[in-house]
Amino acid sequence: AFQGAKGVLKLQPADAMHPPVPVFNKKSWFEKIPGFWATFTVQGRMALRNLVRNKGRSFFTFVGILFTFSMMASLLSMNRMMDIMLMDQFTKVQKYDMKISFVKPLSLKESMREIYSFKGIKRVEPLVEAPVSLQYRHRKKDVVALGLVPHSELYTPVDMDGNIIDIAEDGIMLSQQVADNLQAKIGDRIQVESLWAKESPLYVEVSGIIPQYFGANVYMSQQSLLDLLGQGDFATSLIVSMEDEFIPELKEKYNISKHISTIEERDQTREKYEELMEMGSYSIGIMAVLAVITGFAIVYNTSIIS
Repeated sequence: AFQGAKGVLKLQPADAMHPPVPVFNKKSWFEKIPGFWATFTVQGRMALRNLVRNKGRSFFTFVGILFTFSMMASLLSMNRMMDIMLMDQFTKVQKYDMKISFVKPLSLKESMREIYSFKGIKRVEPLVEAPVSLQYRHRKKDVVALGLVPHSELYTPVDMDGNIIDIAEDGIMLSQQVADNLQAKIGDRIQVESLWAKESPLYVEVSGIIPQYFGANVYMSQQSLLDLLGQGDFATSLIVSMEDEFIPELKEKYNISKHISTIEERDQTREKYEELMEMGSYSIGIMAVLAVITGFAIVYNTSIIS
């Protein structure tokens, strides 16, 4: 718009009333290719000549179309991306039916024994979720360190190909987001501080980096995390696989317990995420429609000018 207005403002009134002087150009290089030029219709030849003879306008039109269709492609793919994120998180990573979180850390053995005594329980695994502050050089990040049991079946981080990642017995495994924030790589030693630790600061080697769609956690072997904190064996929550018919009874029994803060049912959490994603998909749809209209406007105006 600016270029067009600038060109018009440069004209004197007398010049503006005259028809433009025809510009005679030599044949372009592709007109000399044997057989190539003959494949186009008259309108096609005019369009190609117009592209070559108005290089500036052709370039900006190309950039406009490039950005518009990139917007369309990325926006329309977002819904599919969100579906994949949900499916990976709630079918490949979080395989438990229930997560019982405690008000404060409890004895690992006693809490396990208590839940295993309930009807319909298939498997129970303890979790240790400890708030930690990580520092590498001058960069710092506050996260939750998640201590998993060896060869966990109910919480299984996966790589980009969907393969289960075994948590290393030693060291700490960072989510991709945390690793990017700290700019830490495998083999680097990072400083760990925690209010729960008996001694602080501590130093741990990065043993791996894990892709993660939701949140920004770090992972350790549960025993390694407990040894690091030096507070004995405890659990901050339990993840449970159980028969569906007994879930309401378990929630009714433990909802009133003074030791339990929340009881999270995986299916209900997934439904809440799906509702949230559905709201987001409407916004994405509106933006995609605007991108389509913009693309049409650019192509239509270019064709009219040509």
